[in-house]
Amino acid sequence: MRHCPGVEMLLNVVPRCFRDTFPFKSMLLLIIALSFNIAARVDAARVISLDTQHAGKVFHSPLNICIGGDHAANEMNPETMRQLAEAHRDCGIAYMRFHGLLDDDMKVVIRNKQGKLVYNWRKIDQLYAMMLKAGVKPLVELGFMPDALASGKATIFYYKGNITPPKHYRQWGKLITGLVRNLEARFGRKNVETWYFEVWNEPNIGFWKGTFQSYMKLYATTSRAIKAVDPKLRVGGPATAGLGWISRFIATCHKEHLPLDFISSHTYGCGPHPWPGKRKGLRVSARPDAIAGGIDATWAKIHHSAMPQLPLFISEWGPSYSSRDAVHDSYFQAVWLLEQMHSMKNPAPILSYWALSDIFEEDGPQTLPFEGGFGIFNPEGIRKPTFFALEFLHDLHGRQLATHDPDSIAVVRHGGVSLLAWSYRWPKQTARDDVFFAAPHPSAPARTISLRVAHLKAGKYMLRIHEVGYRHDDAYTIYQKWGRPAHLTARQLGILRRSTTNKPVIKKIVTVTASGDWTYSVPMRTNRVMLLQLSPAAN
Repeated sequence: MRHCPGVEMLLNVVPRCFRDTFPFKSMLLLIIALSFNIAARVDAARVISLDTQHAGKVFHSPLNICIGGDHAANEMNPETMRQLAEAHRDCGIAYMRFHGLLDDDMKVVIRNKQGKLVYNWRKIDQLYAMMLKAGVKPLVELGFMPDALASGKATIFYYKGNITPPKHYRQWGKLITGLVRNLEARFGRKNVETWYFEVWNEPNIGFWKGTFQSYMKLYATTSRAIKAVDPKLRVGGPATAGLGWISRFIATCHKEHLPLDFISSHTYGCGPHPWPGKRKGLRVSARPDAIAGGIDATWAKIHHSAMPQLPLFISEWGPSYSSRDAVHDSYFQAVWLLEQMHSMKNPAPILSYWALSDIFEEDGPQTLPFEGGFGIFNPEGIRKPTFFALEFLHDLHGRQLATHDPDSIAVVRHGGVSLLAWSYRWPKQTARDDVFFAAPHPSAPARTISLRVAHLKAGKYMLRIHEVGYRHDDAYTIYQKWGRPAHLTARQLGILRRSTTNKPVIKKIVTVTASGDWTYSVPMRTNRVMLLQLSPAAN
């Protein structure tokens, strides 16, 4: 008989004289039935069938194109650049976007003693040269306002980016013209034509001390200046928070004949909840379409606009817009990211996850090893679970196969197959993110995956299975078990590095018989992500 803790508990606490009564026997039968029902639901195999003779289009992940950063001066940190190179190598990241390119700590424009504006491109050139060496191109966010051009003193964030409109838009236009000419002279015209230029950041909330009309004046000045230097350069906006201003922005650009090559906006999977704190009272939405719903609605706005062919770039997205939200560190984040992406009916061609690193200063520098920072790396370069979700997606090379399973993606390439599958079951939250995810939350058994592959060539194959989830490439859970120390010793750093290497949990040779059919079972747990790769051993 199946082990049933509920029955054992009752037998231990109910006096022997009551055990033969009808009410007790009825309760006992109900508990046994429920026990078997729950167990059956867990034990029922989750069948995924793949047929290598029915491959579709080549799979492309929009998550692996671009990633966000902090502000320009901080991106020049050598450790940040090392992390960027690693993200490019292992996750395929090709572009990076960050704030503060024109901030005063980049020393871009000053007034000399004679009151004349003087431009200095040296730090921008150094930063972009470092990025290109790491294999990553810029998605150039044009902001914030140099003090020498600003109409006011209002700033945002720890690093005090000026968010006021220019005092004279003509001077701003000259700055943009000079910047773009310098970039093409320094990095080559053909190279810069593969970049993207985005005007400002989130002008519809606290990043712009102006109106929609004054932003449109900034956009008009900027886009025309860029195109005057090189008509092939790609420029867009409005880079709004919460997918705002889309219809209004497109209508204005169309009416005023403004250059516009792409629409960009931002979305996060959380909202304010009845807990105190400006950026702490947040809770991530467990809905699989928390991100997808807004993106699908934005595509509809574009398609019904006067410029229906415009592409949509989500130049910031993630579970939370707080840089102190513990969900960013947790193993739940990997499965949440995949569930959101896979729920999109029409993903944006660029989904730029926010952000690369916890070397990040919006709310001041992070002081703890894990403090809920946005990054896929912690400040010491420890890989978080989100990193592995991106790496698994990047490893899906090939033409897509139908899985008939809502939480999986499969491809076929060079005679082998790869399957990315996950088990999404968000926990029942009893508190805001920074409280709830500060504590460990073990996973539970989930349905075993029964994989069936048809029409393989007979022979020997190398099977590799990688996993990320609770206590699998999960540095944060180890950190929690240590009592969340304020500083890590060299020994602790070594343990965390060795525990987050994406080492396969299974690596062995298997045989496919002459029938061409191959089956394999993989035990799963809730909120675990699994990448199975089967490739001809000769490869």
